[in-house]
Amino acid sequence: MFSDDHRDVTQRCCLPLMVLLAVAALVLVLADRGVRAQATMPPPPMSTAAPDFAAIPDTATITETIEAALAAFERATPDQQPVALDQAAIEQIVASPCRPLNQQTFIPCVRRTVSYEPPPIRRADLSLTVWPTPSIRVARGGTLAYELRLTNYGTRQAHSAVVTLPYTTQQMIVTGSKFSRPDDWVSEVTSSYVAVTFAPFAAGEYRTATIFFRVNDGLPNDTVINMRAAYRWSDDVGGGEWRSNWAPLLVGGGNDSAPWVWMEVQPLSGVVGTTFHFYTDRFIPRENITVWLNTPRGTQPTTLRAIADEYGRACVDLKSTYLRPGTYSLVLNGTRSNLTAIARFYVL
Repeated sequence: MFSDDHRDVTQRCCLPLMVLLAVAALVLVLADRGVRAQATMPPPPMSTAAPDFAAIPDTATITETIEAALAAFERATPDQQPVALDQAAIEQIVASPCRPLNQQTFIPCVRRTVSYEPPPIRRADLSLTVWPTPSIRVARGGTLAYELRLTNYGTRQAHSAVVTLPYTTQQMIVTGSKFSRPDDWVSEVTSSYVAVTFAPFAAGEYRTATIFFRVNDGLPNDTVINMRAAYRWSDDVGGGEWRSNWAPLLVGGGNDSAPWVWMEVQPLSGVVGTTFHFYTDRFIPRENITVWLNTPRGTQPTTLRAIADEYGRACVDLKSTYLRPGTYSLVLNGTRSNLTAIARFYVL
């Protein structure tokens, strides 16, 4: 039996140790909860704005937008199929200088793990999509219009934004402009670029500007007109700068357009179990891309995801092990650009 003095000494010695153990246990619990919270962080929010394509009705969500695009694609007759799927036009466009490898060599998909980090608070986050009309081939001597679609995905206003479109007077000249807001304007025109200045841009705001060009009537067939715009903006924390999607087209005897951007599939057909490779370079650099599959039995989402690289290139591998023989279409949709790429393939 311990004396009262001995018991008092023991309590004084053990109490700090017990407190230390309790604190350590609490730290471990909190750390474990932090890891779990980080592991369950939601993916980046997707834009809910529908592509501004006449062939696709306005819808409320990305899911409905993709389903509408696929429905329109399936309703098209052979004569109405997008010119973007015409192999001759595709081969000409992919042979342009922006393609890092020749059209006979397919770029393998690179697997990357990317963790989502929420954007800093109190800043603007502008995204620019360039859409040409016509979008595949423009007639010599004809009019070429570039629509600039600018969206502020940030949480604060941008004080101003400047978009620069490069071009050469050997191919075309600026003839006019149109704006969705009267206080936006063409701020500079030179022989190598045209600059468009946007007035203060609120968080969540979407605006457009269209620049019109007249194409040189002496250009030969299959001349490639390249376009990738650069832009910058200012805000309370200094602003930022980035690049748009790549929007090339060809010169010819007439105009050809499609509401979807080009995408390549290799092989075009294969037996059940074949791995189909899809490649496109028409998205905004670094944007997230959702993937959908159009099957003979309807549209279905997939677990596939892609992230465009520094040049807007994205690739997806789809193994057809669980697909029945039939005609399929894979759809890629950019969550910032709202551009849609579609490629048809056949499982034998």
